[in-house]
Amino acid sequence: MRSMSSLAGYLADQHHISARTLWNWYGQYRKLGYAGLVDRVRSDKGKSRFLKAHLAVRTFVENKYLGERLSIRLVYQALLRDLRTLEPECTRPPSYSAIRSYLQQLPKPLLILSREGERQFQERCEPYLLTDFESLMPNQIWISDHGQHDVWVRNDLFSGVSSNAAVRPWLTAMIDMRSRKIVGTAWAATPSSHTISSALRVGIESFGIPQILYVDNGKDYEKVGRIDFSPECSGVLVRLGIQPQYCLPRHPQSKLIESWFGTVRKRFDCLWPSYCGPGPKDRPEQCTAALKEHQAFLKGKRKNSPIPLASEFIATARQWITEYNSQHPHGGRGMRGRTPDEVFNELLLPGQKRLIESPEVLYALFWDRQRRKVSEGGCVQLYGERYEPADGESLAKLFLEIERDVLVACDPANLGEAIALDLDGRLLGRLRAQKLITRGPVSHEDIRASMRIRRTARKAIADYVTGLSGIRARAGDRSEISHLQDRAEMPREKQSSSSPPPTLIRPQDLQTSARPDFINDIVRELTEGE
Repeated sequence: MRSMSSLAGYLADQHHISARTLWNWYGQYRKLGYAGLVDRVRSDKGKSRFLKAHLAVRTFVENKYLGERLSIRLVYQALLRDLRTLEPECTRPPSYSAIRSYLQQLPKPLLILSREGERQFQERCEPYLLTDFESLMPNQIWISDHGQHDVWVRNDLFSGVSSNAAVRPWLTAMIDMRSRKIVGTAWAATPSSHTISSALRVGIESFGIPQILYVDNGKDYEKVGRIDFSPECSGVLVRLGIQPQYCLPRHPQSKLIESWFGTVRKRFDCLWPSYCGPGPKDRPEQCTAALKEHQAFLKGKRKNSPIPLASEFIATARQWITEYNSQHPHGGRGMRGRTPDEVFNELLLPGQKRLIESPEVLYALFWDRQRRKVSEGGCVQLYGERYEPADGESLAKLFLEIERDVLVACDPANLGEAIALDLDGRLLGRLRAQKLITRGPVSHEDIRASMRIRRTARKAIADYVTGLSGIRARAGDRSEISHLQDRAEMPREKQSSSSPPPTLIRPQDLQTSARPDFINDIVRELTEGE
């Protein structure tokens, strides 16, 4: 090889590429170094050029998929049927794969709220606040709720239920928020204000009076905690000077006792032969056989029943809870692998009432990149910590990446801040370790801010879907049910002659409600508020 040209020709033949490509790479390397050899990300990656050029078609397929909740196949069939009406000059429809790819890449929160409902949106997308457990003391806050065992027992205790009848007992429990210690319990066939009072009494007799009782929004707890009467006539909480606080409805993150009930079902309930599982499809065959044998026992065809007595079950459950408090190493925030009894007894010593401050984090040493999935509120889990968007713009962008993978650049020795990137290396926003809130008056502003973000995020997506349906209605679109009725020649009420003709769709409608820069609307609403 006596020249660069001959070397380039030789390498091109060996690697089956053109010499021009090699020279282009060489020029980029001379100009930018190794960075010049990195392929640039296409600006239109993941976007449909057809739908970008035909906004009426875009709003049509979005409305069918989000508004009418049709399958992608039905959306495509409807598009082929109405394409000439939507775009008279369009002679070649987009491919099915292009429509499928576009609809599948819509933001997850948009799909969840429009196709799966508000409950799923609330559980999977809305942000929620975390509690700084180390800022609490034992007996500062107790949490209470009802939970039903996944075990059938034979009644020999509960009033209002026939003797020997098969019943799944309910447990009303009180848990200390700081130590996770179970301080009060009560079992019944049906939970009520009586079981609440009983569990509270057991806890107070054994461990003292809490300052706050964090409870459900149900009527049972309203009855115990009502404050509209005098102290002599009002509920148990007011008479004892306990302040009730109510959790968010239908939001399991509001009460950590929900996860404890899950632990009971997985570690205790499953030990019994009459364990029925969380649902009918999960019921073991052994449970079905036990219930069948119990029915024969009730009819006098058997001398005994395989289902345990309620009294036996409850006595065993009490022993299991005692061992849980004393032997279970807890890995929750602020527990550091200690048992509930250890934390409770250590922090409740006389005179030791002040909080233990968290140690300062180390300064950044180096950065590391990890692939993580975005969860509720645009947050990610990293090194055992939960990271949230650091500002409004970051929140808006990460909110639309929920249930998708991103790259997180962080400092392993400093779990305070990080940067989120998409899989192509483009910046999405800044992250910070989620702020831990302290229960009490000082957290009210944090709670109000969190609720505002929830309302605004949901409103921004709901307004988009509503506006999309309105635009397509003004364009004269008809639902799939209307098309079916026409083909079935079903009689429909005639429109009055005085009714105005359908309003033609306006170009500005398409530009404002269906433009590709939908994220800008979310950014503005999240940063400016309602």
